[in-house]
Amino acid sequence: MVAEFLESYRPSQRFRNEQSYEIEVSPGDAASLRPGECSNPATFPAVESTIEALGIGVEIKVPISRGQLQTLLGQVSMYRNYYGANVVVLIFNDFAKFQDVNEFANLLRGRGIQVFVK
Repeated sequence: MVAEFLESYRPSQRFRNEQSYEIEVSPGDAASLRPGECSNPATFPAVESTIEALGIGVEIKVPISRGQLQTLLGQVSMYRNYYGANVVVLIFNDFAKFQDVNEFANLLRGRGIQVFVK
């Protein structure tokens, strides 16, 4: 249900930061997610995912550099310790190099993470 929503999600506009996307994907705007099924942000020891929906950690990234994509790998590793296989990454590729985003998306997919690039 969460993956289906994220796969079909189309932002109202292109944003420069993650927080704007978080607002659009928040429980008030994510019509396919019922109230109480999504929180923003999910907080637990040493990890803060962008959104938690139905027990799935959703990380939203608007990277501008390869370094931010490398940081994402570490964040996702921490999320896996908490969520197990229930981690999804949503990347908006407006500023980073296309080949860098594809490389890191494929690395994450190779680790069993569902990744959506918009």
